[in-house]
Amino acid sequence: MVEWLAGNRIKGTSTERTVGTPEVPAVVTQGGWKEVARTTLSSGSHTIDVSSIPDKSYYMVLTNVLGFSSAADVYGTFNNDASNNYAIRRSTEGGSESLSVNQPRYLIAWSPNQTTAHFAINKISSISGQEKLIINHDAYQSTAGSGTAPSRTESVSKWVNTSDAITSIKSTAGGSTQQFNSGSEVVVLGWDPDDTHTTNFWESLADVTTSSTGALSSGTFTAKKYLWVQAYTPSSSNSSPDGYVEFNADSGTNYAHRRSHNGGSDTTGTSDGIGIRIDGSGGQTAKFHNMFIVNNSANEKLVICNSITQQTAGAGTAPTRTESVGKWVNTSDQITRVDIIDQYASDQWGAGSFIKVWGHD
Repeated sequence: MVEWLAGNRIKGTSTERTVGTPEVPAVVTQGGWKEVARTTLSSGSHTIDVSSIPDKSYYMVLTNVLGFSSAADVYGTFNNDASNNYAIRRSTEGGSESLSVNQPRYLIAWSPNQTTAHFAINKISSISGQEKLIINHDAYQSTAGSGTAPSRTESVSKWVNTSDAITSIKSTAGGSTQQFNSGSEVVVLGWDPDDTHTTNFWESLADVTTSSTGALSSGTFTAKKYLWVQAYTPSSSNSSPDGYVEFNADSGTNYAHRRSHNGGSDTTGTSDGIGIRIDGSGGQTAKFHNMFIVNNSANEKLVICNSITQQTAGAGTAPTRTESVGKWVNTSDQITRVDIIDQYASDQWGAGSFIKVWGHD
């Protein structure tokens, strides 16, 4: 029975009122990068073995090497497959491309005959029925101190197995005698498009957007062993500003970097009091920086960064790019603040600039 009320409103029973009520869709939480496996060495070892890796479409692998017993490159194998089922393309310190085919392993990190720390980021596609593809960026500390620039390697590799999912990753130090130092570790993150978990590895530590022209700083955040930083500046009122990253407001000569601009030969900077140079393009237009940092308290902090500068607006002008690695040589403090600055140290970044910091131990 329906009863008419004032204003041509209808009154019905509770049952009648629910008929035809649109159903509210359920909220689905899509998961981000999740830690799926980790191995940390409690003593020196020739290998770092990570097993029981669940099947995921994509992996991000953090390789944090605290040094070696003797100089060593770092190679990897999947599922203990040491047959000639890998192929590699790499460039070291901006040099010519080097190709290696029919190999028993893929490249994680290259060492220029030294024993100090490495930090590498591997991004892996592991699509069922397809060869497994690996993109790698590696920062190598080189001689300790800001007087020596770090080294870098960019590489791509593939594992030609098309029938098996990745279940284990073995990282090996060089030949048969070298060892990773105690405390070195490999952390494996996984992601699938249909993941719905809420246990994301990358925790939000800082999120700052500016409302006026000026400096760009994350402010103080909680220290974490691994950091992922993204920063964007839409403009600058300074003439031809280059971007630098500074940590904990340290303006001492405690930074060194190596970078390539637009695919050119590497250039280096040492004992720098501004910060780590992450952009070499100048230009007052928009800049975007994406960087990963290993933030071990007792070690020099290693940074891997990719940057783009818009240049003149419109499709008639190509943007510029910079690939860089750097180090902050402080060995007593962890990073708890990140600033994006320029060579003028006046930091006139436009309103709407932002910096976002994620981290995890």
